[in-house]
Amino acid sequence: MDNSDPNLTLHYDAPAASWSEALPVGNGRLGGMVYGRTSTELLQLNEDSVWYGGPQDRTPRDAHRHLDTLRQLIRDEKHAAAEALVREAFFATPASMRHSEPLGNCTLEFGHEAQDVTGYRRSLDLATAQATVEYQCRGVSYRRETIASFPDNVVALRFSASEPTRFVVRLNRVSEIEWETNEFLDSIQAANGRIVLNATPGGKNSNPLSLVLGISCDANDEGGSIEAVGNALVVKAFSCTIAIAAHTTYRKADPEAAARQDVDKALKRSWHELVLRQRTDYASLFQRSSLRMWPAAHDLPTNERIGKNRDPGLVALYYNYGRYLLISSSRDSDKALPATLQGIWNPSFAPPWGCKYTININLQMNYWLAAPCNLVDCALPMLGLVERMAVRGAKTARTMYDCGGWCAHHNTDIWADTDPQDRWMPSTIWPLGGVWLCIDVLGMLLYQYDRKLHERAAVLLEGCIVFLLDFLIPSACGKFLVTNPSLSPENTFVSKSGDTGILCEGSAIDTTIIRIAFEKFLWSTAILDKGNPLVPKVRDAMARLPNLTINNDGLIQEWGLKDYKEHEPGHRHVSHLFGLYPGESISPVTSPELAAAAKKVLDRRAAHGDAWSIGELRGVRVKGGWLFFAYLHWPSRTLSRKQRPLGNPFSQHDDVRIIVSISNILSLPFRKSNHISLSAAIRQYINTKYDQHPDMFRQDLETIDSLRRNAVNVRDPHPSGIKELQTYAGQLMWIGGKFPIDIGAEFTWYPALGYNTERPVVRNNLKYELLNILYNLAALYSQLAVAQTNSGPEGVKKAVPYFNLAAGVLSYMQKEVLPELRMSDPPEDMDTHTLEALIQLLLAQSQECFWKKAVMDGTYKDAIIARLAARVSDLYSTAGDAAMKSEAISSSWIHHMSAKHHHFAGAAQYRAACDCLEKKKYGEEVARLTDAVQCVTEGLKEARGGYVSKTIIEDLNGLKRKVEEDLKRAEKDNDLIYMDPVPPKPELKLLDRADMAKMTVPPQVANPFDYFGDQAEFGPALFSKLVPFAVHAAITIYEQRRDRLVNQNIIQNLEDLTERLHTMLSSINLPGSLQALEKPLGLPPSLVQHAEEIRQADAIGRIQRAFSDIDKLRSADIAVFDEGKFMLAAEEEEDARRRAKFGTDRWTRPDSRSDPRGAQLWAQVAEIDGYFASSTSSDEVVRDKFGQTQDLLELLSASDRVLMDYVPSSRRMDIAEPLKPVIGRLRGAYNDVLRLESRRRKKVEALRDKCKISQEQRSALANINKEQPRLTVITNIDD
Repeated sequence: MDNSDPNLTLHYDAPAASWSEALPVGNGRLGGMVYGRTSTELLQLNEDSVWYGGPQDRTPRDAHRHLDTLRQLIRDEKHAAAEALVREAFFATPASMRHSEPLGNCTLEFGHEAQDVTGYRRSLDLATAQATVEYQCRGVSYRRETIASFPDNVVALRFSASEPTRFVVRLNRVSEIEWETNEFLDSIQAANGRIVLNATPGGKNSNPLSLVLGISCDANDEGGSIEAVGNALVVKAFSCTIAIAAHTTYRKADPEAAARQDVDKALKRSWHELVLRQRTDYASLFQRSSLRMWPAAHDLPTNERIGKNRDPGLVALYYNYGRYLLISSSRDSDKALPATLQGIWNPSFAPPWGCKYTININLQMNYWLAAPCNLVDCALPMLGLVERMAVRGAKTARTMYDCGGWCAHHNTDIWADTDPQDRWMPSTIWPLGGVWLCIDVLGMLLYQYDRKLHERAAVLLEGCIVFLLDFLIPSACGKFLVTNPSLSPENTFVSKSGDTGILCEGSAIDTTIIRIAFEKFLWSTAILDKGNPLVPKVRDAMARLPNLTINNDGLIQEWGLKDYKEHEPGHRHVSHLFGLYPGESISPVTSPELAAAAKKVLDRRAAHGDAWSIGELRGVRVKGGWLFFAYLHWPSRTLSRKQRPLGNPFSQHDDVRIIVSISNILSLPFRKSNHISLSAAIRQYINTKYDQHPDMFRQDLETIDSLRRNAVNVRDPHPSGIKELQTYAGQLMWIGGKFPIDIGAEFTWYPALGYNTERPVVRNNLKYELLNILYNLAALYSQLAVAQTNSGPEGVKKAVPYFNLAAGVLSYMQKEVLPELRMSDPPEDMDTHTLEALIQLLLAQSQECFWKKAVMDGTYKDAIIARLAARVSDLYSTAGDAAMKSEAISSSWIHHMSAKHHHFAGAAQYRAACDCLEKKKYGEEVARLTDAVQCVTEGLKEARGGYVSKTIIEDLNGLKRKVEEDLKRAEKDNDLIYMDPVPPKPELKLLDRADMAKMTVPPQVANPFDYFGDQAEFGPALFSKLVPFAVHAAITIYEQRRDRLVNQNIIQNLEDLTERLHTMLSSINLPGSLQALEKPLGLPPSLVQHAEEIRQADAIGRIQRAFSDIDKLRSADIAVFDEGKFMLAAEEEEDARRRAKFGTDRWTRPDSRSDPRGAQLWAQVAEIDGYFASSTSSDEVVRDKFGQTQDLLELLSASDRVLMDYVPSSRRMDIAEPLKPVIGRLRGAYNDVLRLESRRRKKVEALRDKCKISQEQRSALANINKEQPRLTVITNIDD
């Protein structure tokens, strides 16, 4: 019987499906996540000193000599230059501190399959810190209880059953991907009821670990036995106790001996004694405070309660759960370590943010509840870490800033590293992390004063004060003292110039923290050291700190003395409200103006932000009745995929992979952009290109920037973002008719897919901007669809149009926008192959929703469901084929598509088999079930390497089990009863397809101009009174078409006639023959001209050199070609040799001439052979022609004297009288030809002049088009 207090119990009716749903236990140093599985139980284990690598020396040695330059650049608002200098001189190398690693996994293999289990319950009793699993399987009752004992230094598990049970216990150290095969350990040995695992975490000088597990059967279990088999323990017992201990060299010189000793001591005690000692110790902390609220729906499973009910009792459960986690992850002991980002629980070898200590809010948040909950003892590990940080931080302060005292940046690790972490500008260079920790420790004394604790903390705070007094510098006006460099952690501003920036002077959080630190120091010295020489300096400095400022928008000014605008109005951090919480300087009573401004900041964050920022506001309170309680009372739309309570009261962030449940449906991530002032580029273009003044369009210029800002800030899956994106996209399409594509705005966008997501792509291209906005619209539709898929049949139904719209938008991008992009290198995650893959993926998921809805309804026939599933399989296959050609689609997505393709192929065959059973086609039923098993098996192969989500693997395994069961039954029935012939697979009729998914282009995208108007959805079209760029384009197009018409249809014909005339005259040697008769002295001028041209061009030399170059190129090409042929032949020979050696049964690889790709290569070989033969023949023809004319070319290349000797006598000839009139007529005809050619030339010039458009005509056309807002100009016209 369960005697736990229901108000202090988390309970569930199913095992944990993922790490984030498991239940945590811990003794402050050693902990585990209990999954509660019935087939193979999993305890994921952690020990707080298991970290990658040892201490590092990372301090930037050149920072100080560049500090003055950096400060001046920040003061001069040269943001890009300042950030470039920080990257060069202030970032540490290596960039990252050490990170946490998991201890290992313990599995208990029972083989109790889910279909055989009844009465399942999994619970965590916060009052006793015990996790319990209970169920029945095949008539036997089972119970497992797990505790983490501080006094006995072990995680202990009690197993009991109503009948003797055999199960296998194993230890291992693998990643959180359960089907991953890599093991991160040195050795595992099992003997004498113990398993010992030794491992060395990665990195130099890391702490070697030893994990020891021991089992003892109860004394009254006479038949109980424990046997070592391999490196596992096989247990046969009614009941037994399992003890797990672990140590590293961080605390113990011989960790294995220490862990063995802990296990041995624990197993010498009875389970009752272990539990009593653990509960007594735990209760001494947990019972120091309590909270109960009514009503409390504790009868509901906790996951349902969080998702649907949210009763007041849940608030109390959160409160008590927070205390439980703190006690379980942070206890005062030998070389104690504080709770990391994830307490002590971490399954990953590459955890988010390294599972370190982030000290720009996160570590502080872990301990905010310590003093109010009377758990200051649990904060002592944090104080111990800060004491070690002060030693390391003295070097950091002196080397980087030439300051006394000590400082720490925004992270630290097990080795108390204080140097800059990461290379991320919005957080890395912020040296006030240590100060914040110190003031929080001093603040705890107000709840529970302890002089020894005060003395320890006072020393640390004084070191921070010394640093601050050295680090503060006069402001530009000389009136204030400010920090420089400074920032508002993780946030970015927009300066008045429109540039984005991060670094500033004297941010609001810096000034607030420093003021509190000074106040705490004065309070501390008044108690401990009234004569401290720093007191006067602190009083003077505090008087010169600037006060918080309220800007013109009524908001607290975040970046100090400069009124910068927020780049991201919904940013998750509210650092400038430090005085509101955890500070107390902002209050409706003592500072009502600041309180009102703070409330306005919170309202603005709520209106624009995501719910991760809510987690930072969950403790915010102000005297006078304000209360912000994130989980229960925040608008529901903010509880998006980025942060929401999970099945247990953990919360998640979109970057925290280990806490996010992995879906079997994919959504497109958003592309991100930097701020840019599009209005500035448009203003400049109007000013330089048009005769209208930009101030005429002031309102339009402001509107276009506002539309862009709203559109690029759409980052949450909420329907409100659709209009923001559609409106801006529509206006971009509209102004595309007003301005050229390269208007002068450098649009910066970061890829959303692929391996270069941190590398921005910058283009001066309006179509590029439109492409990105439309992509984000498609991403938003896809995320809205995924959000709907988890809300039952109606949600699945609602997801379909969203998927179809997403596919439609991508299709529009592919067909309408991408061809007009005019970029030789479009972004790799938006090229044709990637877009095609994404379109097919979205359609597949839409079709999958139809299938899922049909299955859920339970009214559709198997044949219909089979047709739906078959089409799903086709679409996933098409998506995967296109993804293989993309440079941006990741391997995990490709494996996902392939696995789903095989899954639904198997599902289709399974449903078709069910239809066959109904129609008594027993042989075909067996054939289709056999094919279904093969399909599912192929799908499971995609799981190798850990690329496919656990959800899909579970779906495949579930389908496989069902199909194999039915196949076994069907084969038996057919063999014994029906004896229906089983057709081979090729003879099975191909399943019909039911194609339900249809891409839908939103009308607002396909026809955006229909949505413009004063009262229309998009509002009035911008710049409608501006002379359209289309006018200029139209004139240019007219001139191009006119010139093409005149040149091709008239001028070209005339020139062709003239050329034909010259050819005919040349063929009868005119005018050379006439000149020879009329001017017989010397060579004919035309002959002299041709000879000179040949000599000047070195014709014969050039031809001979060309022949030589051709020979060299042919030789080089043939060598490369022969090498390729040799490789193909060698491959063919090796393939034949292996086929002969292994036989066709074992060597199943097709030969290269039969394989499609190999056959293509051999075909290309034959084709290239033909090219070489043809080119050789052509070269010979050319050489023959040259040989035939070489003598004449050499003669023409010679001197005029040689030519004269060759030409017949040039003496005047006696012309017969009858020929003289003929020669005269010939001369007259030739002169007529010359006059005709001259008239033609003049006609062409006159035609060209008449076709030119006048300036008056240009102005008239422009005036007409000012009143034509819907003018559409086709800029690519073919005659």
